[in-house]
Amino acid sequence: MKRLKSTKSRMALSQVVTTLILLVVSVLMASGTVTYYTIAVTSSSLKQEQLVISEGRVWVNASGSQAALLIDNIGGRDSLIDSVEVRYVEAPWTEVYHAGAVEGALTPAQGLNITGPFYHAVGDAVLHFTQASGSIVLPVGEGAILYLDQPDSIGATDIGTVVTIVVYTSANQYLFLVNVETA
Repeated sequence: MKRLKSTKSRMALSQVVTTLILLVVSVLMASGTVTYYTIAVTSSSLKQEQLVISEGRVWVNASGSQAALLIDNIGGRDSLIDSVEVRYVEAPWTEVYHAGAVEGALTPAQGLNITGPFYHAVGDAVLHFTQASGSIVLPVGEGAILYLDQPDSIGATDIGTVVTIVVYTSANQYLFLVNVETA
């Protein structure tokens, strides 16, 4: 029997060429996905909070105790300070006072007895400290000075010991070690 020839000619890609095309397309799609994921991870990590406690002090004398912190927000988003602990005992907001940060050494305020909002010299600036009434907002690129009046966990017998101050935010916690001094 004789085969009849078709008047139409068929053209098609070989199996090898088709497989190569599919491999190249899948590699390109995978590299695009990896690139997108890398960009997403990098951009989200740039928008994390990061606080730096550059100075902390704790003073004590016969009339009481006081702690002070200088905190800077160097991260990519605003921070919300939820609580502060001295030697793992949370300070109530009625004993926490805050003001914008400036350069200068922290010094005890009002003879270790804060009774309400107060003015205090830090470096060359006189700052107005207000009592905290809830979480403290710390915008990006700004800082704050916190004074804690009469922390419950500090007494005259603690002079010379190292204690921890922990600042809790909505996303993290920051620990600072400080030596208890006399005022």
